[in-house]
Amino acid sequence: MKHLFRHWRTSGAVIGSLLKKGSIAVLALLVVFLAGRIYESQRGPALHRWHTWSGNEMSAEEIDQATFAQYLAREKTIFADLQREVTEALPEEDKTPVNRFYRHSRVWPG
Repeated sequence: MKHLFRHWRTSGAVIGSLLKKGSIAVLALLVVFLAGRIYESQRGPALHRWHTWSGNEMSAEEIDQATFAQYLAREKTIFADLQREVTEALPEEDKTPVNRFYRHSRVWPG
């Protein structure tokens, strides 16, 4: 009986060691994968204007204080700014049938 318990103890130690080594290997692979993704994301082309443009949105406090008419007026201003700063500023290479910011594309939402 003592021999059986000793075998279980050593088997448990072996299994624990394997689990620990396996966890370290999985963690190392995850770190390598994430490092690769970070590297690839930095190598890509620069972001387009529509990725970085940000409208002058109302803050939560401004929304709480605004009437619906004021909210709609701000939205109208934001869309006018978007039109001027993104849509009308598109370079020729971005004027494609599938660019939703190009007025004559098939996916133009306006």
